Amino acid sequence: MKYDVTLAGETRSIDVSRHPEGGWWVSVEGGSKRHITGGALGAGEFQIREGDKVRTLGLARTSRGVQMQLAGHGVLAEVVDPRKAALSLAGGKDAGAVSTAMPGVIVRLVAEVGQAVNEGDPVIVVEAMKMENELRSPKTGVIEAVHVAPGQAVEAGALLVTVGDA
Repeated sequence: MKYDVTLAGETRSIDVSRHPEGGWWVSVEGGSKRHITGGALGAGEFQIREGDKVRTLGLARTSRGVQMQLAGHGVLAEVVDPRKAALSLAGGKDAGAVSTAMPGVIVRLVAEVGQAVNEGDPVIVVEAMKMENELRSPKTGVIEAVHVAPGQAVEAGALLVTVGDA
């Protein structure tokens, strides 16, 4: 999957796909593919490996993006979700689809059908790559449908929750 990531004011295209031996292939701006592996060390702290190089990466979500700390340097990153960008370009900016960018397992439902939610409210939690990811409502409205159940395995791009108009 391709992502546009803005770091320190510079936007780059990053392509990420599964590696057959585990981990991910990562390519920046169409460059050579790099095999990256790793996992969570704790809340917001990850270990990443590329060959013999091992680094610790700290991540914290902010209202403006993700604050990253790597090798003593802090940088704010903003990731543009390709599905949201496509919906926006297609005039579907207010679409209420909540989907997952990676395969995973549904951990829990935070919101239920008929519940009112605000844009940014958590609605569902998905475990992917040994991390729990809290997915949020893309708009203010009412939970119209929940398409999955806790414990269910889902593929990348699966529709999980639909948020309708208030």
